[in-house]
Amino acid sequence: MTVEQGAEGPPPADPPNVTNLALTSDLEEELLTDPPAVTTPPDTDTGLSKTERIVRMIGVLGVAVSAALAVWQYIDQNIEVRKERSIALMTQWQESDARDAYARLAAKVEGAVTAVGPLPENLDAEGVRLAKKGIGASLIASLSADQTEVQWEADVQRLVDFYSEVEFCVSSGLCHRPLIAEYFGADVVSFWDYFGAYADQRRANFYPTFGVGVDRLVTLVSDG
Repeated sequence: MTVEQGAEGPPPADPPNVTNLALTSDLEEELLTDPPAVTTPPDTDTGLSKTERIVRMIGVLGVAVSAALAVWQYIDQNIEVRKERSIALMTQWQESDARDAYARLAAKVEGAVTAVGPLPENLDAEGVRLAKKGIGASLIASLSADQTEVQWEADVQRLVDFYSEVEFCVSSGLCHRPLIAEYFGADVVSFWDYFGAYADQRRANFYPTFGVGVDRLVTLVSDG
């Protein structure tokens, strides 16, 4: 195919802009070059901040130690106070008629136990407890039927009152439970093994709270 003479062709392209090419080349060179490093001024407060933190930590530890010592001293003093109250109850026991009441009742229990004879050796703890309660119930029935026996109920009441006072001292945190358990534990448990049946009778006869303090004291001293 031939082009006719005189026909106009496409307009000639513009010559390249030398200035734009130079700028573009410079920009690419700058982008490819690593950025200048940013220098951080030295932290002149670093040492001071560490010192302050150490001082603050020492202060906090000092307060914590002081608080712990104060609590320990309070507990130690409180234990001593509870021990003193416990010793006061022991002295009261030694000097009061409650001790004499216990001795009279213990003598009656000893006679009843001797009459029954030794308990079977194969009894477990619960069996022994029930056996003692049965001996106590029989003893109480015998004493109730004997018109000459007029002191035993007053003795039981006296011991219930005293042991209820001891229980209140322990339960309220005024007395030292381990010391009370060591001194009164065996006696109060033995007393209640045999005369707890009397409390059952009183509770059945319109006195539902009779001896509940002794119940709680037996539990307290048995738990250590």
